[in-house]
Amino acid sequence: MEQPNGSFRQIYCQSNSSPDILGAILLNHYFKKECVFDLISLGDLAWIKHKNQPDIVEVVVAYQRVEEEEIYYNSIDAAISRFRGSGHAYFYVWLDGKWYYLSRWVKNLSPLTQAVCDHEDFFFDVINN
Repeated sequence: MEQPNGSFRQIYCQSNSSPDILGAILLNHYFKKECVFDLISLGDLAWIKHKNQPDIVEVVVAYQRVEEEEIYYNSIDAAISRFRGSGHAYFYVWLDGKWYYLSRWVKNLSPLTQAVCDHEDFFFDVINN
């Protein structure tokens, strides 16, 4: 998430980071800047889960990891470069009020859309075509 000084803050989500799981949660439940800020403020997470409860319309449960290190980058390019060298499969960034994603298999940062989230094998289809 871009910070007021122009830097980017990163957190890591260890599990379920694919677009059909984490991407869908981000797209459908974190679409306001304040909510995104609150999520990022939690720091690194083991996983995030959307949970339906009878008395509550929506709940997103974030399980915080024990190890936490705040990571900031001077530019989005620096954050992407770090992702490329990390071995992680997916990268999400909140820019100009929208989510964007990147994966090991996709070269360019692209808008995160419902179509991407609905298609589990999206990235493998891209590779094979």
